[in-house]
Amino acid sequence: MTTPAGEVPAPGSTAAEFDAHAAGYQQAVDRSIAFTGRDSAFFARRKARLLGRIAAAHGRPLAASRVLDAGCGTGTFARALAGQVAELTGVDVSEEMLAEARRLVPAARFVGYDGARLPFPDGAFDLAVAVCVLHHVPPAQRPGFVAELLRVVTPGGLVAVLEHNPFNPLTRRAVDRCPLDEGVELVSAGAVADLLHGAGGRVVRRDHIFFSPFGGPVGDAVDRWCRRIPLGAQHLVLAETPRRLRRPAGR
Repeated sequence: MTTPAGEVPAPGSTAAEFDAHAAGYQQAVDRSIAFTGRDSAFFARRKARLLGRIAAAHGRPLAASRVLDAGCGTGTFARALAGQVAELTGVDVSEEMLAEARRLVPAARFVGYDGARLPFPDGAFDLAVAVCVLHHVPPAQRPGFVAELLRVVTPGGLVAVLEHNPFNPLTRRAVDRCPLDEGVELVSAGAVADLLHGAGGRVVRRDHIFFSPFGGPVGDAVDRWCRRIPLGAQHLVLAETPRRLRRPAGR
């Protein structure tokens, strides 16, 4: 088994903290996973392929979808998605990270926000994805963050949350080696599913992913065969948005 890189900046983490690391953040992530023989761009491409297959299977092909990359950081995942979607928007709390994302992915739109309410109207997107963001959100703020993802997706649309698997020792090794992951609390697939369900989403899929460092059809096939085994380096939880959302208390 191997482990991928995270995307980072997220609500709950201070914008100033991520601003300070923006210039060298991707290099730091790549160093933390160098033992896998792969870099963060490799894993981002694999995630994009997986998201494309799953979205199409649930009636939301990427080519026809308005996609939100929540917690986009410096645009690693957005870069992998660019050209595959009808419209791509990234959002983040760090203006320095966003500046780097705009430079690297000129085809996408990147927007800043306050880490509390996403700056988009209800139902603005067909699909929202948060890639290795939730573990940077303080536990008390996670229900609100997930509720916001569901809010900005059209009824019947999809929300995909990808996270590090806390039960994978190589994932923990990578997290321990990444400076901006210091003190984070990793989130299990079950906990992500509970958050999505609690905010009113209908969980339709859980996949454990990245069981090997292989790319292309071989790596994808291994992940398909093993997706129900809770030992992959990361996991993906997919939910459909209902017609009416249950808001967390106080929202």
